[in-house]
Amino acid sequence: MKQFCSILLVLTGMFSLHAQQPELVKNIRPGSNGSLPYYENGMISYNDHLLFAADDGVSGMELWISDGTETGTMLLKDINPGAAGSECQNFFRVGEKVIFQAKTTAEGQELWVTDGTAAGTTLLKDIRPGTGDGVWITVAVNDYYYVWNDVLYFSANDGQVGLELWRTDGTESGTWLLKDIQTIFGANGNGNPRYFGELGDKLYFTGYENSSDGEQLWVTDGTTAGTKRFHTFPGVTGGVNPRHKLAVNGRLVFYAEGNDMGPELWATDGTPAGTLLVKDINPAPNTGSDDTQPNTHEHRLNRIGNTIYFGANDGTNGRELWRTDGTPAGTWMVKDGSAKTPGYVPQLFTVMDDILYYKYDNGENGIELWRSDGTEAGTWMVKDATPGSQGSFWLPSFLTAINGRIYFGGAKGSAFNVELWTSDGTEAGTMVLPDINPSSGDGSDPNRFTLVGDEVLFGARTATQGMELWKIKASSVSTSDPVLEGVSLFPTMTTGSFTLQGDDQGGYDLRVLDLQGRWIAAWSNQPAGRSYDLASAAPGMYLVQISREGHSALVKLVLEH
Repeated sequence: MKQFCSILLVLTGMFSLHAQQPELVKNIRPGSNGSLPYYENGMISYNDHLLFAADDGVSGMELWISDGTETGTMLLKDINPGAAGSECQNFFRVGEKVIFQAKTTAEGQELWVTDGTAAGTTLLKDIRPGTGDGVWITVAVNDYYYVWNDVLYFSANDGQVGLELWRTDGTESGTWLLKDIQTIFGANGNGNPRYFGELGDKLYFTGYENSSDGEQLWVTDGTTAGTKRFHTFPGVTGGVNPRHKLAVNGRLVFYAEGNDMGPELWATDGTPAGTLLVKDINPAPNTGSDDTQPNTHEHRLNRIGNTIYFGANDGTNGRELWRTDGTPAGTWMVKDGSAKTPGYVPQLFTVMDDILYYKYDNGENGIELWRSDGTEAGTWMVKDATPGSQGSFWLPSFLTAINGRIYFGGAKGSAFNVELWTSDGTEAGTMVLPDINPSSGDGSDPNRFTLVGDEVLFGARTATQGMELWKIKASSVSTSDPVLEGVSLFPTMTTGSFTLQGDDQGGYDLRVLDLQGRWIAAWSNQPAGRSYDLASAAPGMYLVQISREGHSALVKLVLEH
């Protein structure tokens, strides 16, 4: 009895979550082409609204805004009139405004700024006068942008000195070239500043000054005079390509390489004497521990408290989860979770309640959701959601923690049938939500989960509408629905058939879950007296939620075949 009550409490919360079915916000582009691009950084939450890029089939890819309702979802500004659109992307909050890239026929690709109104959406600065592009033209280039002290630092090319370090506070007068790093070749020389990370009152980044030194660590205090190369790494000649920087315990931790050593963890306290190799995790010549996808959005350092977590390959145990406090003694492998080598690097780190969540393949269950508290005993697979070696995850998955739950795109039945999943960090609380694209077998590919008010907005695809904007209530799994009186099922022990009993008003919604939290069946807007058949379901105990107008009741149903 005690076990059933525990299961009942968990499933009661699940029913509340399941009652919040995903909803289409607006079919912006009628037809099957869809309106949303697949830019990773193509939307941002701003003042209880979503700013995002969309193509309505008339104006091209332009700036849109949504409050989560159909009527409140509209084109904010047609920046580049005509079908070509402005291809707006890479949104960053700077102070009270949002800065983003957009392209026009007259100015090329430049930075724009918005306050969420059409009148307040303007060209920030024509960095490269004329039709040439002033800012980097690509998608998801967060490595080239960094917001620090309400100033955006970024790479730009004014046509005179090449791709160099710029800064902006969101005003034209506050936008200027901060440092010309590569001065040898003039307009053809690129300092290529990127991979930013802050430590104390300084911002560090990677810059290219000349071919003999290659890419080195640079530092700025926000002034031109205070922007300089940090120093040459001890014992290393040539470029070290420092990347993925993150501060912990007064040190900046980052990957660097050089001589016969591949990418490994280094750290600095901001002084040459305090700069050291944290650990040569993979000591084999010309082989580093960061041996896969080193420059992608999925392969990052992630900090919880005084510890940084990362994926690494020591050459013996394959790609596993590691941790560091920025010192050699404080760097070790958390757990050897897979017998396979080199294996699958842990990635897509996200943090919820001081627990690290990530996707990982242990060599037996495929790519699944894992969690870790930083100890070997506290590191395990959350749920084998898709049994077998196939796994549940398909790239890029968009693992996102919002309000006590994790949202992600996971496989349902086959690797390409990607639908919306959510997890509270427990096996029982990890479940797939109702199919958004149930008929095609290709799934809805949900992506870019963004909290706006009390809703999660995201992109999802259907066979008939393409990729459009969807939403679901953000919830920490509440059981606070008022009780629905006067409803029941008969019989509650059956070989499959049962009848809904209630009043003449009708309008009932029924949802059925098994004790593993799997969605079995659902019916909407039902009258009392209707009969249902679950004869095809496996024998066992189920819970049926009956709801109407915000009130709900739970009924235990036992199937006996």
